[in-house]
Formats: sequence, structure tokens, C-alpha cells
Amino acid sequence: MSPSLRPPHRPALAVALILSALLAGCATPGASAPAAWPPETRDAVAAPLRQAYGLILPDTAADTPPPETLTAPPLDMDRAVRLALHQHPGLQARLAELGVTLAERDALLGPPNPRLELGLSRSAGEQDTFLGLNLDLGKLLLRPWLRRLEGQRVAAAQEEAAEAVLQQVLQVRLAFIDAVAAAQAVNQARQSQQAAEAAALLAQRMADAGHVPALRTLRERTLAVEARLTTRQAQAAARLAEERLLLALGLAEPPAAWQAGAEAADLASPAGASWAARVLPAALPALPAQPLSATAPPAQPTAQRLDLQASRQRLGATTQEAGAHPVTPWLEELEMGLGATRPQHGAVERELHLSFPLPFTGTPRTAVAQARAERDRLAGLQQDRQAASEIRQARLREAAAWTHAKALQEELLPLTQQAADQQLLRYNGMLTGPFELLAEARAQTATAQAAVRALRDYWRARAQLEAVVWGPAGDTAAAEPDAATHEDAAAPASPAARH
Repeated sequence: MSPSLRPPHRPALAVALILSALLAGCATPGASAPAAWPPETRDAVAAPLRQAYGLILPDTAADTPPPETLTAPPLDMDRAVRLALHQHPGLQARLAELGVTLAERDALLGPPNPRLELGLSRSAGEQDTFLGLNLDLGKLLLRPWLRRLEGQRVAAAQEEAAEAVLQQVLQVRLAFIDAVAAAQAVNQARQSQQAAEAAALLAQRMADAGHVPALRTLRERTLAVEARLTTRQAQAAARLAEERLLLALGLAEPPAAWQAGAEAADLASPAGASWAARVLPAALPALPAQPLSATAPPAQPTAQRLDLQASRQRLGATTQEAGAHPVTPWLEELEMGLGATRPQHGAVERELHLSFPLPFTGTPRTAVAQARAERDRLAGLQQDRQAASEIRQARLREAAAWTHAKALQEELLPLTQQAADQQLLRYNGMLTGPFELLAEARAQTATAQAAVRALRDYWRARAQLEAVVWGPAGDTAAAEPDAATHEDAAAPASPAARH
């Protein structure tokens, strides 16, 4: 557009705007208060949230529950998602970016400001006064075309904002699953540690009485130390999972309600108090009867993908720009001016003039727009194929995780329970000793820990499958707990465990 669109400098208006902003800032609630969703932003993200997760956004900030209600323990997954939607500063910044796009659209489609010209010239003792008024005529003529073009660009920005919201919801759900599973793993590790320490104490007493050799005592003590180390590893993994959940929720630190009841030793530890056991559910939900992927896939699996819809909107905008009439670049900078010159002696001279650029040099803008449209078309084609592949992979991953978790719960766990029962019968018949009985109990605990990990992996895969039909699942590797740490918790680290 022409430089004539730039509004004149108005110091009084600028001062008024600054004072209004300061007063508005004084009346704005603190960072802990839920942020109000702008109507246009709310409409862009409300439908995907309702269809994907059954979440209904409040109409106004007054309808939003206060932070004390959202953070009151116990915390379930739905309330954790609501807390992130209304408290996460990064998400609010992303939605504010959409507000910037809407404001830029309104500024572009608004009426152009006229430009006033004043002039005074002297020649041969004569003084001429000039008064002119220029108007951006091109902006007025192209307003219908610009309205359609900006409408598609804003629609693409709204789809991207909704995608960012769903991405944050996915991160909260994954972090919530990881934190619950990590807290459950700590409880199992503590049980194993108690059993190992009891076995070590029994071995020491029997060795003192001369009933077992010193080698057996060393083996049991080794197992007790390994169990203690495993518990520490599980506790460290749980603290990391808690920190990732806080980050996903947008909280700087755990609320005071979550810290209530913490032990003094936890509060004094460098990692801070562990709050997951008091705030989060005690265990993950049970494995469903069938996987989500067992249902037939939709005829068009990528129809709801927000990233593809945004890509199509951008392609529509660039295609419309590329198909514009060749005179459109001229009209964009077309100006009309009215002027009047009053000589010192003589009648007033009036004039009407038009100004527009002449494309003598440079690449036509339509050629640039056509190249962009071709680029967006090819990128959209690749994005569509990648989205279809991501959905297929997510379905396969969820089905495999369900099969693995089901096999552990319905086949391996019952077998280890039967083996433990048989070992107990042998012990009651004095056919085996207490250490063999404890070793069988350790094997059963290791299988139970593996079942919890498999259940965690299934719910993670299900959350990703539910999200991938709306947008890319993103890079969730950083949010996944270290598998090696939990493998150490499941299996003893030394050959002594096999004896």
C-alpha cells in the first residue's frame, strides 16, 4: 500500500492511548486468574475441544472456575487439562498471537486515512499557497478482494491456534499419565525394597546361627542394596515426571494445596516435596475391553486435521493472489488527489490527479504469487500424505500396546501368581527354603512392574491416537520417562538375583 496510509502523528491521541493502557493494566487480574478467551478465538478452538475431549469452554471469564477450584486435590486428567487451558502462559501467548492477526486484518480492511498536503512556494517575488488532499483509492477499490484474501488467512491462523491448543492438551495428558505411572512405580519399588531388606535380615540371623553359609548372606545383602538403589531411581524418575507435569500445566511451582501434608524430609530434599501421591490418582485406569483402533477407520481419516485445514486456507489465499488480474498491483498503490493552489495575485487554481506505479523493472507480483501458490500446493500434498501415515502408525502403535498390556495382565501375571502359590505350597511342605520363596515373590513383583509400564505405554499410545486425528502428535519423546530406569526397577541388576 501507499505511504499515504500512514496516519499523521497525533501526540494528544498517543498520550490518551498510553493512559488508557496503563489504567487497563491496573484493572487486569493477576497472572493466577483465568484469562478471558476472546470470542473469535474461543469459537476457533471450542469445537475441536468439544469433539475431541468433550471439553466445553466457558463463555466468559466469569464462568471460569477460580484457580483454587481447578487446583484442589485430588486432580484428575480433565481438570488438569482445564487448568492448563486457563493458566498456561505459553498457550495464552499463542492465542494472543491470533489476536494480533485479527487486529492486523481489521486495520488492513478499515477505511484509508486521507493525507493532507500543505505547501508554500516563492518565485519572482510571488508567494503561492498549496492545499491538497490525497486518498488511497486503490484500497477502496480492492476492498472486496482484500476481504476475501484476509478472510482465508485469518481462517488459517485460527486453525493453527486451535491446533496449538490441542497440542498443549496432548502434552498435559501425556505428562499426567507419566506422573501417575511414576508414582505407582515408586510404591512397587518400595515394596520390593522392604521384601529384600527382610530377606537380608533373615539371612544374617540364620548365618549367625550357623544355618546358612556366608555366601547366601552376601547375596541377600546385595539384593537389598540393589532394591534400595532401584527405589531411589524410581523416586528420581517420579520427581522428573512431576516437574514435566507442572511445566505442561503452566505452573511455576506446586500450589500450596498440593504441598499440604508433605513430610519434613521431602520438604528438605534438594528436589523438593513429592506431591503426586497426594494429588494424583493412585493408579492408571484399567485396560479397556478393546483398543480404540479396533473400530473401523473413517472413510476420510484426515478430514478433521486442523493442520491440513490451515494448509488449504493458506493455499486458497495464495491461489487467489496468484489469480488476481494483472492490473491489481497497480490498483493497490493507486492514489487520487485533490489540490488547490492560491497565487498571491490571481485566481485559485484547482487540480485533480491520479498516481500509480509503472512496472518498468522488477518481477511482476503475480509471478511471485504463482510461485508461492505452487509451493503451497506441493507442500500441502506432502502434508496430506504424512498425516495419513501418522494416523495409520498411531492406530498400529495403540493396537500393539493394547495387545502387549493384555498379554501381561491376563497371561503372564496369572502364571507368576500360580508359580508363587506352588512355591508357597513347597515351602509349607518343607520342600524349599524361605529364600526361594522370596525369590519367587521378587519375580512376581517384577512382572507386576512390567504390567504397569505396559499399561502406561498403552494410555500414552491411546492419547496420541486421539490427538493425531486432529493434528500432528508432535515430539513427545522428551515427555516419555526413561525406559531404562524402569527396566532396572523390574529386573535385579546382578547375577545374585538368579540364585
